[in-house]
Amino acid sequence: MSTQRRRRSTDTARARARILAVAQAVRAAEAGESRAAIWAAKDLRDQVIREEYVAGVNTHDLVALFAEAGAPISRQQVIRIHGAADRPPLFDVADATERYRNGESLRDLGRAYGCSDRFLRKALVAAGVEIRDREEARRVHYAKDGAGT
Repeated sequence: MSTQRRRRSTDTARARARILAVAQAVRAAEAGESRAAIWAAKDLRDQVIREEYVAGVNTHDLVALFAEAGAPISRQQVIRIHGAADRPPLFDVADATERYRNGESLRDLGRAYGCSDRFLRKALVAAGVEIRDREEARRVHYAKDGAGT
């Protein structure tokens, strides 16, 4: 199992326990119908979502974990809650930079690191890497294919 997948499964396992506790608190507050209790439970839920997202649990897994815990939440709600939380890249940016400069595409690197090409692009731009435009990317791709045959 790759380091990326192992790290992700560890993050998800830790999040599962926290989310189960939060889901129980939300359900108990909703059953008691005290507005203050409901707001407090939902504030706790929001805090856990932000913390787990920053820790590396992705949006899809957060939605699945809340559904499993019996407190379903939509993907849009999760995105609205964690907002633009800065999550550190779950890969070595220096290695990704080197591989990108050596001709690998953002899509291939994203697959290798287990993240989207958009997330990878954002991390590379933040590191000062100039991203290839489509024409240059196509040229690099065909040059690489031509060298490999």
